[in-house]
Amino acid sequence: MGRKKGRKRAAADSLPHPPKTGDFRIIPVDILKGLAAISVILIHTFSPVLLSVTGAPYHIWQAVPVFLLLAAFTGALSYRWLDRTTLSGLYDLAILIRRYKRILVPFAVVWAVEVIVLLLLPQQMSWYAGYSGQILSGGVGIVVSFFSGGIGPGNYFIPLIIVQIFAIPILYWLAVRFSPGKMVVSIFILDMVFQYVLYLAGIHTFVPGLTYVNYVVLTALGIWLALEKHPQTAVLAAAGILSAAYITAVYYFNFQFWFIAPLAGFFSEFSYFWTLVLVVTGLRFLPSTSLSKAWSIVADLGKASWHIFLVQMAFLAFFNDSLLAFIDSAIPGPDLGWLLVAQVGFTLLVLAVCLPAGYGFYRAGEYLGKR
Repeated sequence: MGRKKGRKRAAADSLPHPPKTGDFRIIPVDILKGLAAISVILIHTFSPVLLSVTGAPYHIWQAVPVFLLLAAFTGALSYRWLDRTTLSGLYDLAILIRRYKRILVPFAVVWAVEVIVLLLLPQQMSWYAGYSGQILSGGVGIVVSFFSGGIGPGNYFIPLIIVQIFAIPILYWLAVRFSPGKMVVSIFILDMVFQYVLYLAGIHTFVPGLTYVNYVVLTALGIWLALEKHPQTAVLAAAGILSAAYITAVYYFNFQFWFIAPLAGFFSEFSYFWTLVLVVTGLRFLPSTSLSKAWSIVADLGKASWHIFLVQMAFLAFFNDSLLAFIDSAIPGPDLGWLLVAQVGFTLLVLAVCLPAGYGFYRAGEYLGKR
C-alpha cells in the first residue's frame, strides 16, 4: 500500500499545485475552453448548410462535449489533489457549494435579466410567448424556468452541468475504487442498457431530468483522463476513428441505433471518444508557457467561457431573429456571394458583441468577488 501511495503522489506532483480548495488552472485547458466558447457562437450563427460543408460535427459542434469532458477532467484533478477517496470526502458540502456558486450566480444574473425583459415585453411582441406566459404564471413556472436553463440557444447545457457537478464524485469514487478503465467500460455499458430500457418503456431521453443520460459517458472519460497514468495512444486513436465514423454515419447518412432518440443526433456514448481525442490532442500540443498574444487572448476567453456562453445565449434569444431579418433586408440579392457575406457579417457581429461582453461580465464578477 505504501509503495502504491508513493507512486500516486509522485504522479500528482507533476501537476500544477492548486490552493486548498483544489481549484487551479491549466493553460491548455483554458485555451480549449476559449476555442469552445468561440465555437458555441459559430454553431449558433452558422447556417445549417455552412455547418455541414465545413464539417462542423468534427470540430466546432464538439463544443458542448468538450466543455463537459473538461469540467469532469478538472473536477477529478482537484479531488485527486485534495486526496479525497471516500464518498463523504468527495461529497464535501463546502466544495459542492463553491462549484455550484461559481456557475449558478452568473446564470442567476442572466436569467433575471431574461425574466425582466420578458415581463416588460408585451406578449405579442415576444418571440418566446410560451415562455413569457410561463413566467407570468409565477410560482412553479419561474422555478422551472430557472432549472431548465432560461431561454436562448444552448440553454440545455445549464441543467447538464448542474447534474454533472453532482455526478462527478460518485464516478470518481468508482474509478479510484476499481480502476479508471473499468469505470469507463461499466458506465458505457450501463448507459447503453439504460437507454435501451427507456426505449422499451417508450420514455424519451430528452424529457426533463433524463437528458444527462446522453452525456454521462463524457463525465466518465474526463475522470479517466485525469486518473489514467499511461493512456494507450493506439487504443485511443482507434476508438476516436470509430467515433468519427459514427458521427459521419449519423450526421451525413441519417444512420441511428434504434434505441437512441433521433433528437440526440450524434450526441451519444458512441461519439465521445472523438471528443476525447480532440481534448487529448489539445492538452498535448497546445502551448502551456510563453504564450503569444493570440493564444493569451484565447486563454483569457477560456477563463470567461461560462460567462461568454451565458451572454451569447441571452443575446441571441432576443436579437437573433431581428438581426437576421435586418441582414436579409440589407443584402441586394439571394446569390451565393451575398449570402456568404451576410453569413460572415452576422457571425462577426455576434462575436464582436458577445466575446467582450462575456469577458467583461466575468471580470466584473471577479472584482465583486474580491470586494
